[in-house]
Amino acid sequence: MDNYKIPNTDEAISLLDELGYDTTGLNEISSFLYVKAQDKNVFNGVLHPEQYELISIAKLNDLVVLKRNDVRDATHIDRDGSKWTCVDFEKSTGHWWSGNHWRQSEFSSDLDIQPITQTQDQGLIIGAEAYDLIGKRVEVEAYCELIDGSYEWQDAKHLPACDILNDGFDFRLKPTTLTVNAELPKPSNTTLHNQNYSVTYEFSSREERNAFADKLRGNNS
Repeated sequence: MDNYKIPNTDEAISLLDELGYDTTGLNEISSFLYVKAQDKNVFNGVLHPEQYELISIAKLNDLVVLKRNDVRDATHIDRDGSKWTCVDFEKSTGHWWSGNHWRQSEFSSDLDIQPITQTQDQGLIIGAEAYDLIGKRVEVEAYCELIDGSYEWQDAKHLPACDILNDGFDFRLKPTTLTVNAELPKPSNTTLHNQNYSVTYEFSSREERNAFADKLRGNNS
């Protein structure tokens, strides 16, 4: 995609900034922004607008996600546990996490690609971060399959380094008991396991989750 146009919004300009485009000198009058990918320039108007392909803000965000190259941007998961992002069900295409980058691929319905729920993604860290923390003797857990086919969180320090670095599992910091002096939202779910309470919070966005985590750490402004 060499030349394209997108609706002129603050969000579009912010995304173009993340992609490294020069957005200086733009004004709010034009309805569209015209982008030349080859030289990273953005214009309010051009001589031949018909030569520019119209793309949506969502598509522009996909380009940012692929440039960021972070498995935490995964939005879907398939039956084999592979993570996907930028999924287009109409075209049966998307990008799956190959271990160190997003790789474009077509898929069939038998792959059973489903959205990642908030509880699935909550508090996860990438393999490289998990490996670094394990080296610092921080307790990290991996979501592992048991002999009976069920899954549970287990200590990750005994896993092969290649499995950790290639994101062979979902990873998280081992939950700890915290004393919190703050007003917290009502939990979405509370269960009792072996006399220990497990509390689950669900969030509508990553930003809301991060703000909640800051509150737990006592980083309120």
